[in-house]
Order: sequence, then structure tokens, then C-alpha cells
Amino acid sequence: MSDNTLPSPTAAVFILIVLSGFLLFILSIPEVDRQEILRDRNSVSEEINLLSLNDIKIDGYDGYKRDTINYDSFNLNNDYQKVYYQKSNNTILNSNLLTSESFEFSYNPIVNNEYLFSSLEFNIISLSSYGKLKVYLNNNLISEISPLDGQKIKVDFDIKNQINGNNIVKIVPSYQGLNPFNKFEIELSEINYVENFVGSSDTYKSSFFIESDVIISEATLYYLTRSPDYNTKYSIYLNNNFIYSSNNNKEVSLNLPSTYISEGLNIIEYQLNSNSDIDFILPILQLKSERSFKSDYYSFDIDDRLARLIINNRVDCKLYSSSNIDYEVSLNNFNLQIKDYNSYQKDICNNLVYGENKLQIISNNDIDLDYLEIVLV
Repeated sequence: MSDNTLPSPTAAVFILIVLSGFLLFILSIPEVDRQEILRDRNSVSEEINLLSLNDIKIDGYDGYKRDTINYDSFNLNNDYQKVYYQKSNNTILNSNLLTSESFEFSYNPIVNNEYLFSSLEFNIISLSSYGKLKVYLNNNLISEISPLDGQKIKVDFDIKNQINGNNIVKIVPSYQGLNPFNKFEIELSEINYVENFVGSSDTYKSSFFIESDVIISEATLYYLTRSPDYNTKYSIYLNNNFIYSSNNNKEVSLNLPSTYISEGLNIIEYQLNSNSDIDFILPILQLKSERSFKSDYYSFDIDDRLARLIINNRVDCKLYSSSNIDYEVSLNNFNLQIKDYNSYQKDICNNLVYGENKLQIISNNDIDLDYLEIVLV
């Protein structure tokens, strides 16, 4: 019997089935796993694109960023609560022997069990010649004032002179004299209609919000205090930290320590420390923050299969870029200087992490980015 016999047809078919099954298995799995099984130490057959940015315009930063927050005027007192409605910030009225120019507004009081009375408040900034101011409520003369420079005026409206619905207030200048060529001119500021309610208002709180990526380097609070009392005393706190105490009527520029400012909501609290009445006129908060990047974060993921390729040095991780200027990239908190801005490439395998990767474009100038790509090759 010869030793060169051929395998049986059944065995040949079985071998063919096994090889076909293995081939189908290899072709059915992802490329990275296929390379792992085949132990292909060469680069991937096709580039794997992790991030692709095209035609991106990025606003850079220029020095520090300043934000200004304007707050409404408010009052602290131990007598009653006040609600202010500003009717005019600045008004100039004129009057001569024949005519007068008046200021007029209407109000509809919120009358409830806690309502006490309404009032008119304003400041006299300047005046020329001699004259008087007359205040009318619903055509009834309520007050006649001989004004002085810098005077603060408060006129209370008695309930008996009010009506349900709209009430009309008029401030009328009146020239005093017989010379028809003379003119009485008066400048008024911060004309407020005020509603007064039961209870006291000896604390006041205002707030500001700091985003998570903002670092405040300086914070300054500006305001003007005004009080008819000489013994007025108040204190200011920032997030429950004592900042300042005073008893003077003056313009204040107050530095708030940046160490007391936190991410999120911050509270400025004003506390009245005496039995008195004090106005805080138009507080302004200015915040100076460190350089703030306007560009967004871009992200991409690296799964376990890609991570195996990177760790085993079976791929190169390339960052390609073309832009109008040099700039900087922060990739997972590693900073990369893009110097050859026309055609830049760099291997960045050591800067990548498993899972989510974050990239931010940083520049002190505006950037026109033709493209930025991160690929595995």
C-alpha cells in the first residue's frame, strides 16, 4: 500500500470550513482588535481621526477683564420698610414771572394691612436766583419749600389726600420777584416715589455670581451714603466676613478682599448699627478677573481598544495644525506651543488619556484656524 495517499474529502472539507470560519471571525471584529489578534506591529491601515476642527475663529484675550454691576439705591432704618420707585435721575426746572416748567408723575399705591404712607424724596443739586418749590398731590398743595444747595427733601403724602387708583404728583418751581427777565432755575436729582410699610429694614443684601473658570484679582465697591442723622453707623460684610464700618456721610470706595470671594453666589450684606436712617445711593461693584479665555473646550474619547494601540506604541498620535498666527493648546492640562503655524505637526501620545480628552485653544490674539486635527496613524 502506498504512503502518498491524499486526505479524504471529508477531512478536506472540514479544514476548509475551519479556515473560512477563522477568516470570517477575523474580518468581523473591529480593526484594532483584528490587529491585536494578528499581532500587527505596523501602523493602522487607515488613519483614525480623533478630533477635526476646520475654519474656526477664536477670540483671544487682552489683559484683564473688568465687569461692572450696578445696584439700585436702598435705605436702612429702624422705623419702617421702604420700597423705592425712581421717577427721574436728573431734572432741571425753570420758572420766571410768567411761566414755570414743572415735573409730574403718577403713582398707584399698594395699599394693604402693612401700608403706612407714601412719600416723595429728592435732592437739590444747584439753583440760581431765588424761588420756591411747591409740591402738589392731586391738585392739593402739600408742601412749599425754600430750597438750599445740597438739601435733601422728603415730603410725606397723607392718606387723606390720596385716592384709590392713580395719584398725580407735581413739583412746581415758583420764581419770587417782579423782574420779568429773571429766571429761577433748579436742578433736582434722584426723584423717588417711596412706599413705606410696617416694620424696620435694618439689613440689606445684594449678590453677585462668579463662574467656575473665573479668578477674581480685584473687587471694588463704590457707593454714596446720605443720612439726616450725625450718629449713623453701619457695617458691611462679604460672605459673612466683616469688611468695613463707618458713621460718615460720604462717597466710599471699598476694596473687597479677593480671598473672601468664592465660586458661585456671593452675598454683600449691609447692617445698620444705630437707631437712625441712612440711604445708600447707587452702589456699583467692579470686578477685575485674571485673563479669561473665550475659546470653548473641545473633547474627544479614547476607548480601551485605542488605548491599547497607543500604550503598545503601535500608532503615532499626531496633532496637525494650520492657522494665521502662533498660539498655544492646552491638552489635558499639558500646554503645547504651536510655533510653525502654517504647517505644524507633533506627536502627542504622551499627552493623551484614557476616556475623555479636553483641548482648549489659547492666545492673546484673535486666531483664524484653518484646521486642527488629532489622528492616529
